[in-house]
Amino acid sequence: MTDNKIIQKKSRRTLPILIAAQLLIAIITVAIILIVGLKIKPLIEKKAELEKTVANLEKNIQDLERNVNELETRIRETTVFDRNRFQLNWGNSKLLITSVNLKSGYIIEDIFDMKHSGVGWKLGGYSPEVGFDSPSFAAYLLNKHNLLKIDASQRYRLPELLPETDNPQSGDLIFYESGYVMFYFKDRNGHPFCIGMTPLGIVSLEINFGPKLIKYCRVNYPGF
Repeated sequence: MTDNKIIQKKSRRTLPILIAAQLLIAIITVAIILIVGLKIKPLIEKKAELEKTVANLEKNIQDLERNVNELETRIRETTVFDRNRFQLNWGNSKLLITSVNLKSGYIIEDIFDMKHSGVGWKLGGYSPEVGFDSPSFAAYLLNKHNLLKIDASQRYRLPELLPETDNPQSGDLIFYESGYVMFYFKDRNGHPFCIGMTPLGIVSLEINFGPKLIKYCRVNYPGF
């Protein structure tokens, strides 16, 4: 037997073994990839969940920081407001109405009723059941008596919707920095003051009770 024939014979014997070995290696490789993939996929999904959780936590922290800053601001304002209360007789609605020289008594009647019903401050609130912030309180009363139509979410547009005046009358609105909106009144002696919703609740205050006064706006009451 020649050397070539011997080599060919050995090759024929070795080839199946090599093919089988390569096939086995391929199978093992695929198996490893599948196993690793199955293990990695949950990790990737878990990583995505953790990233989403972290993003939500960061947002919550930012919201909490804003709320804390808002609370600190309101606490400082409350101290100032308390020193600038205007003494008013809240014990009797009729006496209250006659003491404020108001063109339209129903506004002060509603304010009186809500004060004695315990309606309080709620940032972003828009109803007696939930509470009000300062502009939503004013917007609610104007809406209720068809003096203005404005959605609660648009309450910060009040100064755009009412005409400005340099000669405020009882029942008009006063706009302040920090978003406060108060009703303007005068007592029997002609002393001006304001009533509205604050972190202290519904209170009567001196006109210059703290935040800078921006402007007065006219409320057009029917019949006046």
